[in-house]
Amino acid sequence: MAYASKKASIKHAKMTDGDIEVTCRNALENSLGGPGSEISQLRVRNLEYYNAEPTGELAPPEIDDRSDFVATDVADTVEAMLPQIMKPFVTDDEAVEFQARRPG
Repeated sequence: MAYASKKASIKHAKMTDGDIEVTCRNALENSLGGPGSEISQLRVRNLEYYNAEPTGELAPPEIDDRSDFVATDVADTVEAMLPQIMKPFVTDDEAVEFQARRPG
C-alpha cells in the first residue's frame, strides 16, 4: 500500500534577535563547559578521581577510624595510556610550523 506524501505543515514562531542570541549563548556556554554547566561539573568530578582526592563522591563516610585512602586507579590508567595517545601527535621535526603569507 502506498502512502500519500504530505508535506508537513508545522509552523514555528519566529525567533527574535534576542531569542537567537540567548540560544546561541547558552549553547556556547554549555559546549565550553561554562561555570555551573553539566560538563564543568563532570570535569571537576573527573579531576577529583584523577587526583584521588577524598572529596565529593569519594569522601569517606563519617565513621570513626575510617580510612580516607582513595585508590589511584584512574590516574594510573591514564598515565599508562598517555604514550599511545600522544604518539600520533609527535613527529621527529617541530610539532607545529607556520609559513607566513605576508610580512608581519
